[in-house]
Amino acid sequence: MAQVTVTVNGRSHTIGCDEGEEARVRELAAFVDKRALELARSIGTASESRVLLMTALLIADDLAVCYEDIERLRKAAAGISPAGQRAGEVADRLEALTARLESALAAPEGASATPAAALD
Repeated sequence: MAQVTVTVNGRSHTIGCDEGEEARVRELAAFVDKRALELARSIGTASESRVLLMTALLIADDLAVCYEDIERLRKAAAGISPAGQRAGEVADRLEALTARLESALAAPEGASATPAAALD
């Protein structure tokens, strides 16, 4: 198992991941860090745990919107041409990927599922 040190909200964290997934973990951490820093700037003084919790809630909200969009696409694609059917297939694939990402993000530290592995 590889380890990657990432910085989120100004603090370094060492994260375990599968071999070869280091770059993806860094990419995901950079995304979280960007969102956390934007949030910290907008709300001012707040504890690290509060900033990270609020960041997680914002990302969860984004994910919920994606699920709503998937459902809208699926309904729009029902009974439509082959292109519409393809849109439904794309929605199914997107839903599967978001579910895998959700699962990986919820995995306890040290678990074999990593955010990077969830996106393969």
